[in-house]
Amino acid sequence: MAVAAVIHLSGAGSEPKATRAGAGIAEAIICVVLAFGAFSLLSELPWGRAAALGSTVFAIFGFVLGLTFTLRGGDGPDVAYHGTMLPILLFTAIALLRARNGPHVGSNGAERRPGSNGAEPHLGSVS
Repeated sequence: MAVAAVIHLSGAGSEPKATRAGAGIAEAIICVVLAFGAFSLLSELPWGRAAALGSTVFAIFGFVLGLTFTLRGGDGPDVAYHGTMLPILLFTAIALLRARNGPHVGSNGAERRPGSNGAEPHLGSVS
């Protein structure tokens, strides 16, 4: 996403300048939203999976909208880009939905129960 945004914002491509700028801004926004969702998921925040799913759905809507513009006047590489990324985003959304009720895996790869913070009790502590 970031690369596509930079390419469009730099002026590369055969579309009119205004179209490239609009596409670049949209791709940059989608990139930031997806990065937020990925960060939220990887940070193991309680709402991380919901943020990741929401950001992915946002990206899907953005890509569908972009594809409608691209099919009306884009060039081959733009159509291929949208045609490649859209299935990846759809697969990601499905995986996030399916994993919603599955086991939660911490950053160390160990399975955690939903709602647990993953902290281990300190063996030397007195309670």
